[in-house]
Amino acid sequence: MAENNLYEIKNKKLVELLQMATQSKGATLLLPDLQRPFKWTPTQVIRLIDSLVRGWPFGTLLLWEIDLKLEQEHEIPTRAFWQYLSTVEGIDGKTYTEGAIPQIFHLVLDGQQRLQSLILATGGDSDGYYWYDRDWADELNRGRPRARYWKQYWSFAQLSLNINEFIKQSEACGDVRDINYTEVLDWVVCNGEKAMSKAKKPKNYINPLRQHYDAKNGIAEYIQFSRLWDIANRPKEREYKDSLEMKSLFDDYKIDDQRQNNLKQYLPQLFEMLYATKQMEIGCLQLKSFESSQYSSPTMNNGKNRYDDAIIQIFTRLNSGGTVLTSQEITFAWIKRKWESKEINGREAFDCFDELKNSLEERGYIKNMDELVRAVSSIWSAFDNNGNVLSEKDLLRGSILTPMAVYINKYWNNISENLIRCTEILGLLNLQRKREMVDSEYALNILWTWCMLFEKWNLKNKLSELEQDSFEKTRDECIQKYSDYWLILSSWAGRWAKRAKKNMQSYILDINKTWTVLENEKNIDAVKKIIVELMEKWLDDLVVGAKRYIDELAVDNRQRVNVYYLALWVWHRLDSRRWENSKIQLKSKVVRSKAKLHVDHMVADKKWKELFGEYENNDSNNGDDYITPNDIGNTMLLYSNFNLSKSSSALKTWIMGVHEFKKNEGKLKEWQKALSIPSSYFEPKEEDKDIIINDIKERTSLIKKEIYEYIERKKELQSKKY
Repeated sequence: MAENNLYEIKNKKLVELLQMATQSKGATLLLPDLQRPFKWTPTQVIRLIDSLVRGWPFGTLLLWEIDLKLEQEHEIPTRAFWQYLSTVEGIDGKTYTEGAIPQIFHLVLDGQQRLQSLILATGGDSDGYYWYDRDWADELNRGRPRARYWKQYWSFAQLSLNINEFIKQSEACGDVRDINYTEVLDWVVCNGEKAMSKAKKPKNYINPLRQHYDAKNGIAEYIQFSRLWDIANRPKEREYKDSLEMKSLFDDYKIDDQRQNNLKQYLPQLFEMLYATKQMEIGCLQLKSFESSQYSSPTMNNGKNRYDDAIIQIFTRLNSGGTVLTSQEITFAWIKRKWESKEINGREAFDCFDELKNSLEERGYIKNMDELVRAVSSIWSAFDNNGNVLSEKDLLRGSILTPMAVYINKYWNNISENLIRCTEILGLLNLQRKREMVDSEYALNILWTWCMLFEKWNLKNKLSELEQDSFEKTRDECIQKYSDYWLILSSWAGRWAKRAKKNMQSYILDINKTWTVLENEKNIDAVKKIIVELMEKWLDDLVVGAKRYIDELAVDNRQRVNVYYLALWVWHRLDSRRWENSKIQLKSKVVRSKAKLHVDHMVADKKWKELFGEYENNDSNNGDDYITPNDIGNTMLLYSNFNLSKSSSALKTWIMGVHEFKKNEGKLKEWQKALSIPSSYFEPKEEDKDIIINDIKERTSLIKKEIYEYIERKKELQSKKY
């Protein structure tokens, strides 16, 4: 074995693994509670048993041995394997008694589905599935029960051997090794009425599951598989033929003489096979402890962090059903594990997060649960982790994540109110999170965390009703005044294009330092001044990068002019008259599709080529004077249902078809003036080439000059409400 492997091979018997997972005094084979839940269906469990009984490979497991003496930092939330599973409302699944976590135990990083399936099949009288009858019918491809209120009807089923089918196939095959066990095993109601819902069933109700016993004659049709598994404790079939276990089995299931004779012939073979299955050596790749790994070498730089990173990478890639298990899923698992519902009016973590996620999704500022978890953990990092952003190496450290979970639980109401209020204000600004506008999750998280400075101070200080009202107005004014500047300028300045994580850490640290000053301040005006000064410092640092972006903003391809979307959106809103006119929806009566906001040309690309020829490879137009119809000065953000770019028609042709302008020449002139559209754009002619080029230059310069003033905060978006 290569010395640099992080694992060693240690085989274990299958029966030993099952005992480690289910022993009543405390399991020593556990699951990380960060793993995704068990997903295999009853049918998949049968297929696994069929494979094992036939002697087919079980596959290797990946285990991580943890010695709490050596790995005290790895306080990983764990749980025992399930004794039974339930999808029925009001009946929760039950795990085996965990007891106190032993000093040395193993975590199953890969192999949960297979081990859990075996436990459900072989565990005992309480192991199995609680499912709705309709789900059982769909799973087993049987007649679906017809009942108006179908969720009243459920059944608890356990894996069992069909006695008659087993005898039939044994006789046909001559050897039980050749039996197709997917046809002789079934999920059966073993405990009669106790294992089914008590709701009265309609006449002619079809039960999708068979009963253990034939209701008419009380003769067993099935033998519970776990009973057979328990009996199989000797290596040779001859040891079972006249055994007390066989006699007890026949007595308990009231097996008649004829079937007893058949079963005496074939069951011993099955017991021998099951015994061999239990003794099967399972290959276990066991991750080494840090002390026994190559990372502990004195010559290894930063070995402990590298070891932790390797563990988390292995863990996430093996516990995700083919996709990476994200850091946020692990973080959220910690939050759920440590959540105290009594802190939030009896509400569980998932319900709280899901409600907030849906609210923010509706407003368009959160895309999934992962993003919400990142946003919330950013707030925790700033206010309770000394400004240190959560890193991947922290994901297995209970000493860090337990306090995080407790903090988020404690301040959940304040955190959620802060996020909702901020997004409401962003909605008033009509600043949307989308690719054409602002789509940086990092920028949003910093904004939300900065806004939390107000919430945290307010929580710590008791204000009078009048003071509270004034403080909330002050907070909202600040959020409205600075939100668009921050989201737009940080994007233009490239803060999230490169070194995003490093920049994120720097901003979070700034917020943390600001809070250490702020938390002892009592004067409301001073509080506002401190918070605003932080944001203005950030914005001042963005000016050079943002202006450089606008200065270099140019495209030479008609299909890429949407790059101008945000710059034009800002420019439109820097003048109230321009903003009002730009909101006019330009609908042509020829085309009745819905108008939408998009970047379009004034002098269309095809019109340009028709009048002035090709421009892409025109050597005479190189250098500073190189002008194309795709310059920002020849584009506009329009609400229209027509696309100028794809036509060779002049702008006048389209505009004169718009209802608002058709019979109101004054309205058209007002629109043209407000949006700084030169007359040469309306009906360009070949002889006007020099005029058009000059007009594009001047309009480009005008647009960029005003955006520079916005970047310098000399201008602001119109229609802000504060």
